[in-house]
Amino acid sequence: MEEEEEEEEEKMEEEEEEEEEWEEEEEEEEEKEEEEKGEEEEEEEEEEEEQEEEEQEEEEEEEEEEEEEVMGSICVLGWRTNQI
Repeated sequence: MEEEEEEEEEKMEEEEEEEEEWEEEEEEEEEKEEEEKGEEEEEEEEEEEEQEEEEQEEEEEEEEEEEEEVMGSICVLGWRTNQI
């Protein structure tokens, strides 16, 4: 009887140890996944910032071109007015 009880206790202990190991492995995997998600989010944020900067630069270039066109038109009008 005692041997059977000891065997059962050993089995229970082994099962508990296996369960603890399994839980630890799961926790490690979850931590890795969280780290990867954090890195992905950082990369996405950087890409968004770069895209916003590019869009802003394009808008500024367009505004400068429009200003140059307007200034050119004003100069032409002024020149024509002087010709008359």
